[in-house]
Amino acid sequence: WYNENGHDTSVWNTLTSTHWSGTIIGIADYKNNPNSRPVVVKIESGEKEDLFVGLNRAMGVNKDTKEGGDQVTVILAGNDGLGYAQSFLKAALSQGESYRVENWRGSGLAMTIYVKAINLGDNPGYADVLMTLGDPQTEISTEPTAKPTREPTSKPTENPTAKPTTKPTAKPTAEPTNIPTTGTPLSSCGNSVCDTGENSSTCPIDCLGRELETTFEYNLGSGGNIFTVEAKRTMIIKSFAINSGSRGVGEVKVYTREGSYSGHEQSSEGWELVYENSAVTHARRGDSTELGNFQNGVVIANGATQSFFVTSSRGLVYKSGVGESSPFTWDESLSILEGVGTTDE
Repeated sequence: WYNENGHDTSVWNTLTSTHWSGTIIGIADYKNNPNSRPVVVKIESGEKEDLFVGLNRAMGVNKDTKEGGDQVTVILAGNDGLGYAQSFLKAALSQGESYRVENWRGSGLAMTIYVKAINLGDNPGYADVLMTLGDPQTEISTEPTAKPTREPTSKPTENPTAKPTTKPTAKPTAEPTNIPTTGTPLSSCGNSVCDTGENSSTCPIDCLGRELETTFEYNLGSGGNIFTVEAKRTMIIKSFAINSGSRGVGEVKVYTREGSYSGHEQSSEGWELVYENSAVTHARRGDSTELGNFQNGVVIANGATQSFFVTSSRGLVYKSGVGESSPFTWDESLSILEGVGTTDE
């Protein structure tokens, strides 16, 4: 539909990725898109009919829309979205609402589209959407309890105590204490922040499938990148998206090691291969190339550092920074430090 600028569509292939997260703008802002956000996200079904997710912005050329105005719409359409086909509106979602398809692609897993936020005050207005494959409750918690008890008590008493107290307390306070208790505060689940005490089981909306983007701007290139991350909570890194040097099919490898990479740039000792794919379809420079899940998720403990070496046969491009190991971007869970460009293996 909107192929002129190359940033109008995004494809989520659930065979290679368990989630898609990002912001979508409306068709009325097609030419007002400085951040290159997609207008449509295609959810690849593997069949002739696919789902298409978009923001039905009720303004401009679309101001007279009759249904789902300023909502996130889920459309079922045929012909792989490549030509004319009959379409069906499956859902019109407001902020906080979701649409769920059971047994997606015969996988036995549910596919869920969740609208985290709709912000019409920005220019352009956008919807923040999270799409996941699988039940979030089955995901590994990013911060499990240290030693949860399996039972209320090991040996509960069968009878009341022989001499129960005759009063609840000897001297109950007449007024509330002037020092507040330090118990767990009210839940902030749903605020788009994976707060302390939340994890992918207790608050999947905020903690499951989180993404932290650096930048897709570039002025330098190399065969590979080495960088370090710092964890602010125990987590699992499952995938990367890269900024490739050229479009086409090529090989990508990802290695990792605990701690800093300093002093280990020229040696393979201690590096673990966690991703290898010789047939990655690379997008053009400045566009995201999603790799899909690692063979093994990389577990990083709270307070620990982990280094990564990413190499592509089509090269990688990136933006010059201010200094090696300087913090480049971060959120409440992770900091990504500036690294260095390097040759491939």
